[in-house]
Amino acid sequence: MSIRTISHEKFHLSEMQSSSQTHLSLEGSSITDQDLKVILQQYPKLKCLDLAECANLTDVCLAYIPHTIQLLSLRSFPHLTEKCLDHLASFSNLVSIDLSETSFKMHSLEQLKDLPNLKQLYLWRCHYLKDSDLAWLSHNRLLKVDVAFSRQLSDKC
Repeated sequence: MSIRTISHEKFHLSEMQSSSQTHLSLEGSSITDQDLKVILQQYPKLKCLDLAECANLTDVCLAYIPHTIQLLSLRSFPHLTEKCLDHLASFSNLVSIDLSETSFKMHSLEQLKDLPNLKQLYLWRCHYLKDSDLAWLSHNRLLKVDVAFSRQLSDKC
């Protein structure tokens, strides 16, 4: 696509602005997986991506996120499933991931244990999160794990 501006009723991004930016927030937008694919092509240096509350995105969109990403928010991502963990486990540059307020079963969360740079994991209000889903954390180097308001966790966690 050889246009200077990506324009759509859901978003408007200037190519001049996007090519050098490292941070992008699309929080609450109505973009689809295909929209995100087009948008991310305009952000070759992207390191931080906020997709919180993007109600039309699915696990498919994770295939379009560059592996250079360091901070990723998928908070309140209604169509996220445990399949997302397969994708996320391959993002070796991830420092922080926010999966708060997601409603998939977290028993595969351990897939994130081998991410070499992961320091922060946000899981607040993950109502399917159980103590057993977090057992792997006792042998991990995470600096911050936020599990506030996750109803099924015991005080032992």
